[in-house]
Amino acid sequence: VEGTVTKKLVRLGMLTPSSNTVLEPITSEII
Repeated sequence: VEGTVTKKLVRLGMLTPSSNTVLEPITSEII
């Protein structure tokens, strides 16, 4: 499950690089 979520986050990051600043803190908290 974690793998699929990570892939989704990576895809979102690739689609919207500007949102990386928002996704990075969230992903760091999850990890």
